[in-house]
Amino acid sequence: MPTPPERQRPAEVWTVFGRWRRRSPAARRLGIALLLLALLLTLIWARTPRNPVDDAAAPPPAAAYGA
Repeated sequence: MPTPPERQRPAEVWTVFGRWRRRSPAARRLGIALLLLALLLTLIWARTPRNPVDDAAAPPPAAAYGA
C-alpha cells in the first residue's frame, strides 16, 4: 500500500484569538506541569481541616435602614 502524499499545510492560520501556532514539546510539558500543580494544591486544600461553622455564634445582622 503506498504512503499517502504529504498534506499541504497553510503558512499561517488565523483565529479570533490571533495567529495559531503549533505547541512545542516544552510548552506542552509546562501545561501538564501547571495542571498537575493545580490538582495537587486543590487536593491539599480539600484535605485541610477547618473549624466547623457555628451560625448561632455569629452576631445578629444589622438592622437595615434604621428600622
